[in-house]
Amino acid sequence: MDGGRAAEQGDPPRDGEPPAGGSGGGGCGGPGDVRVATGSPGANKKDAGSSTGGGDGNGVTAAPTVVVAPDNVPEASGRPLKRQKADPAPTEASAPNGAAGEGTSSAASPAGTTGATTPPAAATANAGGKPTAGVDAPTRADPPVIIPAGDCPAGEAVWASLLASNATFAAEGNRPPVEGVSVAHREALAAGQSPAAVVVTCSDSRVSPELLFARGLGELFVVRTAGNTAAFDLTVASVEFGVHNLGSPLVVVLGHTKCGAVAAAVATAADADAMAGQPPGLAAFVKAALVAPVRAVKERGGVAEADFVSACEVENVAAAVRSLVTTSAWMGKAQAGGKVKVVGALYNVAAGTVSEV
Repeated sequence: MDGGRAAEQGDPPRDGEPPAGGSGGGGCGGPGDVRVATGSPGANKKDAGSSTGGGDGNGVTAAPTVVVAPDNVPEASGRPLKRQKADPAPTEASAPNGAAGEGTSSAASPAGTTGATTPPAAATANAGGKPTAGVDAPTRADPPVIIPAGDCPAGEAVWASLLASNATFAAEGNRPPVEGVSVAHREALAAGQSPAAVVVTCSDSRVSPELLFARGLGELFVVRTAGNTAAFDLTVASVEFGVHNLGSPLVVVLGHTKCGAVAAAVATAADADAMAGQPPGLAAFVKAALVAPVRAVKERGGVAEADFVSACEVENVAAAVRSLVTTSAWMGKAQAGGKVKVVGALYNVAAGTVSEV
């Protein structure tokens, strides 16, 4: 599913994605075919965080960042931003005066100029969507363009129902209704699923969407990542599947208080070596996906020191929402056309309450 995206026109499945089945693509309906102006795709790499460089844990120094200009990016492709590879080494070209042409391309340099060495390309994610340790995230030359969301009555109704159930959970600690986990219900689900909502949430063991929304089997399509980030292809593709193939009219990005991943990002933003004792892959993930929201809060200012971490938790959710609708041209179009409602929310682990952010 790495890098898979649906096409711009209509509502076809993405490359390699199975055709919609069951209630697939139910949604809410919307005002015709809406074209997404994404500016520069791959906005998630900017919104969700960028690495500050450094080694990969094995003594290898990160390559310099290569800035990709907008005209190098296909319009509204929905694919992650990738750095451009360096020009291939020349095969027959020779430098003026018979000297070896260092760092030149196959085309001869203009008179009076010397061949400049092109920095080697550096990828920010491997084939599985995992950030590469010690490599800077690519930089956008222009901000993402977020088009207004269309009305989605079905998504609004599901969200209102989830919040009402959460209020009961917070007050009484109720578990999902018995019929939602019964043997008969479980057996019926073997024929297929049609979850009412997709929930992107943190891997934290204290955050269980089915419990805090009082839902049973088959009612929520849950995608869990450290720090509830939507910065990488695997998460975005999973959300696309839930909306397109299963017909979910609601996507909830659910962060939470006391988030260890956000706390690590706050520490890393203050000290680049804060995670020196952590596994290199984990440290690289925090830099690539979670530090940017922390920096955004700091740059805005006006936040008391005691409230800084809480503000970063909220901004981290907002960044993930933006990633979903700007990285995926298909999701942006679905939201603008009223097929799906995308909402950010925060779960208070002590109070048990969910609130929209």
